[in-house]
Amino acid sequence: MTLRKWFYLFWTTMALGAVGAVVVGALLNGVTGSLGLDIKKQLFAGLMFAAVAELGFFAYLMFNWLGNGFFRNPFWFRLVQVLLMILVLVDLAYLRIVKFGTIGGIWPQLGLPISVLILAWIVACVKVRMTNRTAFVPTLFFMVVATAMEAGPSLKQAPLVMVFFMVLTLMVCNAWQILQLHRLVAPDRKTERKGLRTVNSREDAQ
Repeated sequence: MTLRKWFYLFWTTMALGAVGAVVVGALLNGVTGSLGLDIKKQLFAGLMFAAVAELGFFAYLMFNWLGNGFFRNPFWFRLVQVLLMILVLVDLAYLRIVKFGTIGGIWPQLGLPISVLILAWIVACVKVRMTNRTAFVPTLFFMVVATAMEAGPSLKQAPLVMVFFMVLTLMVCNAWQILQLHRLVAPDRKTERKGLRTVNSREDAQ
């Protein structure tokens, strides 16, 4: 990972957060009516959500590094991630129902964790196709748990549309970051070729 790659991830995530917030806002306006935010406010909110998503991404990388170091068998670490993910999904539904009751019915409140799980599952499947099967659980965990933690303040708001606005925008940013991770940590081809030429030169000299 180079500084240039980190800058690339930072600015692209910020830009995607701003654009994603406008797109999500337009979709929510079409489905639920007025979101109550003009385009300028949606852009500003998207930039803030993107910044929060990047902090969450760095926290996840640290958690993943510590977890892989603590659990010698990868199976147990994946099991812990699955259990935490289930706990977070249940808490998402429980928190909304307990705090706001069944305003508008119970299904709108359950729609949040279900939507998060479906979108996270899609991203995890894409990640597997881009890398390998072992990436499924970590990607699913990141998309569910990191998004829920990043969206913590919005979950306490009564308007469900505002919750979806933040959560969906965060998921756009998180999906971009996790899908780019394997590319960013991959060795640079120029560096590999330079190293290969150095090795060949040494062998020729011998």
